[in-house]
Amino acid sequence: MLSAASALLLGSLIVLAQDDPKLRVKVIHDLAKGGASNIPKIEPYLNDSEINVRVEAVKSIVDIGTQRSLAPLVKA
Repeated sequence: MLSAASALLLGSLIVLAQDDPKLRVKVIHDLAKGGASNIPKIEPYLNDSEINVRVEAVKSIVDIGTQRSLAPLVKA
């Protein structure tokens, strides 16, 4: 579970990352640290225009490895 300060920082990173694939990858990694509850937040990155971002989204969801991981991966 993220602290309020961490959540605020992550939200800021998400906004800044819109134009930077490397930042989007960082956002994905940070979201993955939050576990299965953040899978819906990672899911949009499965359709990113950058292949590296999509790959990292898949890896992160696979690493979370819960029952909730399967549906987004099947859709991708």
